[in-house]
Amino acid sequence: MSAIYTTNVGGCEEQTFNAISSVFVQTVNPKSAIYVFTDAIASDVDQWRTVTETNTRRKLPIYTMFLPNANCTINQYSEGYRALQRASEFSGGLTQQPTLDSLEKIFQYTMKATSYRMNSVLTDDLNQCDTKGSRIFFIDSSADSIIIFAVGQNLILSVTDPNWNKSAALLVYNSNTSYFWEVTNVIPGEHLLSITSQNVFMSRSDYDLFFGTANVIDEDASDTEPVVGKAKHIVAQLNGLYNAVQDRFRLFAEITITTNINRDNQMHKPMYFSSGKYRDGCGYHLYFGLASFCEFADQQFYATVYADDKNGYTIQRTTTGYCSMSTL
Repeated sequence: MSAIYTTNVGGCEEQTFNAISSVFVQTVNPKSAIYVFTDAIASDVDQWRTVTETNTRRKLPIYTMFLPNANCTINQYSEGYRALQRASEFSGGLTQQPTLDSLEKIFQYTMKATSYRMNSVLTDDLNQCDTKGSRIFFIDSSADSIIIFAVGQNLILSVTDPNWNKSAALLVYNSNTSYFWEVTNVIPGEHLLSITSQNVFMSRSDYDLFFGTANVIDEDASDTEPVVGKAKHIVAQLNGLYNAVQDRFRLFAEITITTNINRDNQMHKPMYFSSGKYRDGCGYHLYFGLASFCEFADQQFYATVYADDKNGYTIQRTTTGYCSMSTL
């Protein structure tokens, strides 16, 4: 961390995507987090797609932290900023703007929320924080900790657990636009969540989700992203569930695919919903049918998979994706 507090003055732009690309030649486990610290916008904007497409299989979430720069103002509407934000969103990460005083705490809590066995239950990226109502999410019996972290102004979060306790989540840290809540008394079952912001909801448990598409029904995942204008078989892998299903013919499984980026300017617009079946001959063991749901290239979406755990509680996991123009 000491290197971050350097007094050396750099420029107002950096080849940030070139630096991120260097990670992909390393041996890194899937879903391992990438932390980007910068005080400048990206100058190599044309490389954002290369980073996103290279990252499509391993899904390393990118958490970008823009630090204060006395010589340059970070323009959030510049292409260099928006490209880094887009890369973070497409990977399931977040973009934050800590101060130098709050950086260590924000990084500490971000690390805690993205450490070993922390899996994404719910992810959302809202351009306008004015949506109303609550969202339902499910916690399975293997979860022992829940962390919600979000970016926005004057955020208020409400989590209602199965016992109708409306103060289940405690605010553990807040600085500027970064918020972190934690639920330590985890009760399996259905919960209600109310928050309007860019947020990531993590649970420490045994189940991790990977989403894919296949060209034929008996093929394992050949691609990780759907292609515009092409019907693909929708498949998923839920680590922890594979070979642990008691009755494969009675397994409950569903998928919901929604998007906030669409021609109707609708939040959480449904793209594809389906029940699922178990495929014991494939690594991607959950099958959700044949579908073509993409409207246009680079349309970001959220794929949420539901299934029963060994105790009958619902497992919920979410991953991000985007619509590709060609097979990756």
